[in-house]
Amino acid sequence: MTNSKQHPSRVGTPHVSARVQLAIETFITHLRRRQIHGSHNVAEKMLDIIRMVVSSGKWGTVNVLIDLIKLIGKRCQDAQPLELCTGNVVRRLLNVIREECHQLRIQQKAAAAAATASSASTAAAGDATVDAQLATATAALSLSSPTSVAALSSPVITSPSAANAAGTASSVDPPVSPHGSHLHHHHVAKPSVFSLFPDTDMDVELDYSQFKSTATKSLFVEAVNEMLDELRSIHESIATQSVAHIHSNEIILTCGDSHTAESFFKYANSKKRTFHVIVTETAPDLSGHKFAAKLAALGIETTVIPDSAVFAVMSRVNKVVLGSHAILANGGLVAVAGSAQLAAAAKHYSVPVVVVAGLYKLTPTHPFDLDALTRMSAPSSVVEYADDALAGACEVWAPMCDLVEPELVSLFITNEGAFAPSYMYRLLTESYHPEDTVLEPRKGAFDKFFAGTGSAGVQGGKKAAAATARKAMESPVPEAGEDEDQ
Repeated sequence: MTNSKQHPSRVGTPHVSARVQLAIETFITHLRRRQIHGSHNVAEKMLDIIRMVVSSGKWGTVNVLIDLIKLIGKRCQDAQPLELCTGNVVRRLLNVIREECHQLRIQQKAAAAAATASSASTAAAGDATVDAQLATATAALSLSSPTSVAALSSPVITSPSAANAAGTASSVDPPVSPHGSHLHHHHVAKPSVFSLFPDTDMDVELDYSQFKSTATKSLFVEAVNEMLDELRSIHESIATQSVAHIHSNEIILTCGDSHTAESFFKYANSKKRTFHVIVTETAPDLSGHKFAAKLAALGIETTVIPDSAVFAVMSRVNKVVLGSHAILANGGLVAVAGSAQLAAAAKHYSVPVVVVAGLYKLTPTHPFDLDALTRMSAPSSVVEYADDALAGACEVWAPMCDLVEPELVSLFITNEGAFAPSYMYRLLTESYHPEDTVLEPRKGAFDKFFAGTGSAGVQGGKKAAAATARKAMESPVPEAGEDEDQ
């Protein structure tokens, strides 16, 4: 006999298969070891993981799914705090899930209102039938005896007081049929100030436990697929805007090796725009040399200069184009080392600074803790350990990222259009829900991340994940800045 009582540790716990668990653990291991290069690749892989969870996980209700996605996003952020795009795509998807639930609620309310209106129209049709029958009876009676009709239509008044009472009643109450229903229905809606505002339920807190997986799973999988399609076409969406910002015979200054900036320049060059790009070498990883070689292969006139010559050439530059690792909530950005001095020099010479980045890099993080937003490279990339005199006499700092203040940025070019830095607050409210700013599941939502952790299948998945982690640790760590999508 099967015990129908559920194990207490599994109540409200989403079930995740061993295959999905293995994919999650492998992804987290690769994040921790920085074996996935570029924010774009990390975001795409993150959406693939979430799609597996949504489509194959038996999460039951939407509130459990929200907690599960939040917990996966938190684990990924803890594994690699500087890859802010993992939390960004999770917040964006959670906002889409909440909007889908609101739309379902609106449809349910509309269906209920339609049912109420249908019942009201049925009742009104019944009253109209009664009125028609009364009119037919009155017409038949008038043909047989006009005097009786006059008697029926004119009330008999026996006294002045009765006449006053009858006059008062006739002026206030509408005629009533013998069946007790009014002969005429006049419902005039009174105008109200609230009718000027749209009827929306977005500010009303929903009970997401009312939405079952059977009714919403296909909607959420479709939403993830749409986000993946948007992510894969981001570079093309940004590149098509280059013809509106790059003009003939312009001199453009940039730094680092950004795939988004490369697509931006490539599209403008394909439209027969003639321009000259100056690239800083971006020490110590010298990623500027790689970027200059890519532009030269496309037929774009390119010059490489040392980082120290930025201020000297800025007076001849028409605009600065930068890639971005993350767009912060205050309108600033985290970019490759050397971007801050480019923006500061451009500010001095009143040269516009244009940042090209997809909106999946927009994060609600504020730059309160600069150390948390800075990635350090090995000191050996700057000072050789063989130089004992210098290595022992100084402390070497080799940051790989710079924080660029919003006052130094002129324009953000994203896949949704061009925006000023001050508009980032509005984009945050449109893209993310306030409850998802901190990726923390509800307290006491579930004790364990995976249901049935004692089963052989999940234990096998854990062993496979551990083997994958050991294999990843044995593989070489990529060099700093390699294939970095800024």
